Amino acid sequence: MSSLLCLAGPPGAGKSTVSALVSAGLSPSVLIRGDAFYRFLDQGAVAPWLPEATDQNRVVVRAAGAAAGQFVRGGFEAVHDGVLGPWWLPTFFEASGLDELHYAILLPPAERCVHNVAAPEGHVDEPATRDMHDQFQLALTGFDVRHVLRDPPGSPEDVATEVLSRYRQGFFAYGARSERATPPAATSELRTSTGDGCRPRVHGPPPEPSPGRGRSRELGGSTGPPGSKAWRWRSPASPSLRTLRP
Repeated sequence: MSSLLCLAGPPGAGKSTVSALVSAGLSPSVLIRGDAFYRFLDQGAVAPWLPEATDQNRVVVRAAGAAAGQFVRGGFEAVHDGVLGPWWLPTFFEASGLDELHYAILLPPAERCVHNVAAPEGHVDEPATRDMHDQFQLALTGFDVRHVLRDPPGSPEDVATEVLSRYRQGFFAYGARSERATPPAATSELRTSTGDGCRPRVHGPPPEPSPGRGRSRELGGSTGPPGSKAWRWRSPASPSLRTLRP
């Protein structure tokens, strides 16, 4: 049965590489680059990191979710790659029209993300990279740990193999039909300390982020022009803008 796998995580987590490898291991498959949907915006587009872009960003997230759902209903194994944080997941899921999807977050240490982002161009806004990493850490508070591959070891090929294995066993399932116990092996592999800000909870949509907790409602993805690798977001807890060039 065709289904949808969403690979999420902060910049530098390795999503693009791993998602391509995962898609290559499925057939028939379609690889959906979620950031591309922001490049469809043309006249009258609002910079996605601005507070007034929230409604626009919601439309873009819903468009990506709807497209992914259509591919699945058309018989494809769909792999969606993007900075789809838990704060946007309920919106994306609803728009897909599916009963269930699979959601995995790649979360290497912040130092590795900084290194990976700097590698292509030789420079990086390190504070911005770490800030985005922190946004994901905060969003995982109370989120089901089975969705998180924290500090995934090995090569991208190794990570893709692990993702495919857990995907096929249903570890990443999210949605109305996803109330299932985490297998013992997965529990031991995904266990995190309380200091990581991530604890087990009943499977299902996360609560809406609270502006007072600093989660970004405006985060959408790549915000530069076509071909740009600029990322910007605004945290409700701070009016400052951050720019990251991976």
